[in-house]
Amino acid sequence: MKKKELVKLMTAAFVACVGVGIVSLPVIGDGEVVVEASKTDDFINKMSASVQSTSQKNNLYSSVTFAQMILECSYGQSELALKANNYFGIKGSYYGASYSKKSLEYDKKGKPYYAVSKFKKYPSAQASIDDYAYHMRHGVSWDSKYYSGVWRENAKDYKAATKVLSSKYSTSSAYHNSLNNLISKYHLDRLDERYSTVKYTGGTGSESAQVIGAGYDLYNHVSNTEYSANKGPASKLAGKRVYLDCTGIKSDGTTWYRIRVAGTSTLYWVDGRALKFRPVEYSGMYTTARFNDVSSDLRSHVYNSVALSQSRGNAQKYKNQTTVVNQKAVITDYSGSQSTMYRVSINGTTMWASSRAVRFGK
Repeated sequence: MKKKELVKLMTAAFVACVGVGIVSLPVIGDGEVVVEASKTDDFINKMSASVQSTSQKNNLYSSVTFAQMILECSYGQSELALKANNYFGIKGSYYGASYSKKSLEYDKKGKPYYAVSKFKKYPSAQASIDDYAYHMRHGVSWDSKYYSGVWRENAKDYKAATKVLSSKYSTSSAYHNSLNNLISKYHLDRLDERYSTVKYTGGTGSESAQVIGAGYDLYNHVSNTEYSANKGPASKLAGKRVYLDCTGIKSDGTTWYRIRVAGTSTLYWVDGRALKFRPVEYSGMYTTARFNDVSSDLRSHVYNSVALSQSRGNAQKYKNQTTVVNQKAVITDYSGSQSTMYRVSINGTTMWASSRAVRFGK
């Protein structure tokens, strides 16, 4: 049996990070830690999605976040990672929870010494990743923009971001080299380019749905797109009626909607699974009908359905004109009342008309 490849991790020390109401000095790793190559691969595969998602939500370089995480927690094998779910060595307490251990510190002259310190104890790895991203975006107690040079909008590439960390986050002037080497070794920069692609379609803004919200969040843009930021749980709008003016179909197949709460002008993006739409029952048919002399919008899709519709003109324009009808849709409102629409064809273009806009027979 071949001897398993062993990887020795470099260690580094941080000079500034925020705990709870204090300035703290995180320490990366537990000294020199030996990790089996198979475990390094497992760790990277396991954590990449969480790191990427959180980094993109906060407009940070995923590659840099992941490299720091690897360096800090020794591929998840450090004492802090195993005992406290602390993957970035951040000191302090997390909602009152902490874990005490000996850590390497530096005095004012840069001389190293060991001391017992309290580190944040997290309920999960995701909580640790989220907290790290929060500190990167909100800085330290005396300067909220302390790490602004790391933000994607300010750093032209990941190397510019790691260079900033050497002066802002570590006592080592070569700290950025350690991060860059990890990014290069594992091709972590690939994570920086994996924002979701979205196909957008506009609506009239008059269609509505109800918010369910449980398990979903609100965003200023579709999640995992550039500059997208989390705006809190959708459950805070649960039960409210919202108007929809745009859809976005992501590359992962999910459909997102831009919503506005009735009576407000604030816009959010939310996963369509957080919304309750009116049930629509479709049935096929094939017959002819004539348009009535009634003012009624023609739509590209069934009105108030999951597919936002656009106006295709007014049915009154086609009064007494014959049209082919090839589908029926019965829409049930939240109150239980029902309305009907028909898919019609006008000059070769299909659209949906209200039942009051057409008549069957002579």
